[in-house]
Amino acid sequence: MADYCGATRSNYFKVTDEDALSELLSSSRCEDKKIVLFEREVDGEKTFSFGCSGGIEGVDDNDDDLDVFEDRFNVFVSRLQAIIPAGEVITIIEAGYNGIQDVGGSAVVVTKDACSYIGLRDKAERAAQEMLGNPKYNLVME
Repeated sequence: MADYCGATRSNYFKVTDEDALSELLSSSRCEDKKIVLFEREVDGEKTFSFGCSGGIEGVDDNDDDLDVFEDRFNVFVSRLQAIIPAGEVITIIEAGYNGIQDVGGSAVVVTKDACSYIGLRDKAERAAQEMLGNPKYNLVME
């Protein structure tokens, strides 16, 4: 069986605290151990983006209550929410594959007050159900 190969990247966004963003990214886990921070100016304002090989696993706190991947990632998202201004959005997109047996992608859309998880497979299945007029259609790929 092949090893998972993927990548994660965010859009560019503004923050209220650059140091907190740097600290969050440097203290979070990902497959290649390092989340890269990108910076650029847009209309005279600093904006930031980040990316890594593989997926972001979440914060790397020494908190025993954060054993589960979902908990670590949810803390990561809540810390992002704490440092983005109202009206800003961070979209984190991950795509990857494990040979041709498992190909997928997802997105997490984060605002100051909300978060939405979007799975590519689920979106494709819903589109197929709508297009076929069959709400029970199951997109079998495994």
